Amino acid sequence: MSVSSTMAVLSTTVLSSNTDYKRLDINDINAENYKDYIDSSDFETRAKVAELGYGLKELVDDPNWYVRKQVAKQGYGLEQLSNDPDDRVLEEVARQGYKPEVFANHEDERIRYAACQAGAYPERFAKDPNPKFRAAVARNGDCLDILQHDDSPKVIYGVIKNGYNLEQFVHHPDELARRLTVHQAYMSKDPELKESIYSQMRDDESSIVRATIADDGYYLEHYVTDESESVREAVAKQGYALERLVNDPSEWVQMRVAEHGYGLEQLKDSPSALVRGMVAAQGYQPEVFANDPEEEVAEVARPILAELEWEREHEVTLSTEDLAGLSETSLTL
Repeated sequence: MSVSSTMAVLSTTVLSSNTDYKRLDINDINAENYKDYIDSSDFETRAKVAELGYGLKELVDDPNWYVRKQVAKQGYGLEQLSNDPDDRVLEEVARQGYKPEVFANHEDERIRYAACQAGAYPERFAKDPNPKFRAAVARNGDCLDILQHDDSPKVIYGVIKNGYNLEQFVHHPDELARRLTVHQAYMSKDPELKESIYSQMRDDESSIVRATIADDGYYLEHYVTDESESVREAVAKQGYALERLVNDPSEWVQMRVAEHGYGLEQLKDSPSALVRGMVAAQGYQPEVFANDPEEEVAEVARPILAELEWEREHEVTLSTEDLAGLSETSLTL
């Protein structure tokens, strides 16, 4: 075979291969064509079919453990898969909450943990010596009256995320616990809870806690001179004390002031591109900022300037006669 003939064959083979590859694009799997993928030699493709919930009846017997695990994730064939020889498949079966009496007592810790995560025997696992089991119980919202006194921060996090007895955590030694506590109050729609939690955490040593409270609009006068720029930024974000915060040394605070359209004449000459960019975003002097030395600032101003120039060019000035000829019914918004 000549070199040219060989190259032609190779080219045909490559093109054919590429065509098959494109035809078997796993991102295009659907209810009509999934059978084209079930017999793929690539286990990841078969696993994708199962993940999408197709062909489970066939794939429950797949030789690859990962494919069978995806079948178990769909909650299919759990009775059969509960006897699977691979512990990784059993772990997923347990996570589905299937046969808790079996998997909660399994010798493999990962499988017991999966059963615990699924909610098996919370009273028992709430006393487990391993804190990750107790934390899983807490995340599920079980046995919180017991777990609220746990020594493990991870367990406490689960209790707090369920919004349980938050006031007892306002002075917790773990900063993340306090941050989660104030976040729960922030997300709450209960004004009494907010007031109770915020009043006790107003001067927390964590700036994140204080900024969260300010971001919710509480104690703004107290926080306007806070040592943390993130807290003062939260105050400015609320539009409070802008006449004072316009002179703040922090560019982030000044940026928030500019965001409210305040002090633009003063802030337009800021050495901070962040501040100038926000001033430009307010549509202030776009002809100046379109030539800003910082390209990011200029990119903000240019489309604003272009729109203004277009409006000027296409503005229609009506004469007195034109206006008189317009009826009230034609002046619609």
